[in-house]
Amino acid sequence: MVQLEVLSESRPVPELARRIVFEAMDLLTHRQYPELARRFKASLHKVQLAVKFISENLNPFPARCHWGDVRQPVTDATQVYHRPDIIINYLNEDPRNPLSVEIIIPIGGTLRVNPLFRQAIHQATEEKKVDWKSDLERASLLVKCLQQRNNTMQRLMQRVVTLQRDFILHGEKYLKPVTRACLSQELQVHESTISRAVSNKTVQLPNKRIVPLAEFFDRSLNVRTILRDMITEEQHPLSDSELVNLLAEKGFSVARRTVAKYRAMEGILPAHLRRLTPQYA
Repeated sequence: MVQLEVLSESRPVPELARRIVFEAMDLLTHRQYPELARRFKASLHKVQLAVKFISENLNPFPARCHWGDVRQPVTDATQVYHRPDIIINYLNEDPRNPLSVEIIIPIGGTLRVNPLFRQAIHQATEEKKVDWKSDLERASLLVKCLQQRNNTMQRLMQRVVTLQRDFILHGEKYLKPVTRACLSQELQVHESTISRAVSNKTVQLPNKRIVPLAEFFDRSLNVRTILRDMITEEQHPLSDSELVNLLAEKGFSVARRTVAKYRAMEGILPAHLRRLTPQYA
């Protein structure tokens, strides 16, 4: 109902859709359209239009963006990012050249210790000079840590680009299973350093799409993408067991309950509840 209220601010919402969601979700879930028509004294065609509106505009799993990897929740694919923290592109924007990494540093965001402060220390009293020197050392250490962080981010992204080149250029099906722990060993930094570097960062790909950096470490993304494509192309509703077998043929060994979890993360109903499209007839 909250989703319908939000939608109503920008487009007309069928009143029948509101009533179905509020009063008859059980019938909707089991695709009992004739019963819905009788309950609301509406034609079957009108019910089908309302159901189509619901299926195309509402998300039955509104909290799914918080599911997935325990270290980093799966990001809702509908979320839009406008400003990347990192840009991956071809060198000189020529597809014949190798990929390059650019870390975006905001204008005015580079810190340094004010040289006037360094000069003022020499003019300070002996009592203040000790405190000011301590402040200067702490400020210099902060600047050094920030520079080291940017250097770590550059090294991290260069390695990620090497490992995930196919994913960057060809899409989610080609994502390789890469962990933060593995990269921390390669770069000789603590795993928490990698986690902080990845957290809340976004990357612009060569096709100008902006994605969360955490997506490069989502070990389920390629399997979920293939699973989604399988269900989109199915000639009849495939059970989770059948999907397990099809994934195994493609080299992915996953349990049936894992398939059920991934299917739920993608907002896909079980086989017995998936609506039959004309191609199934």
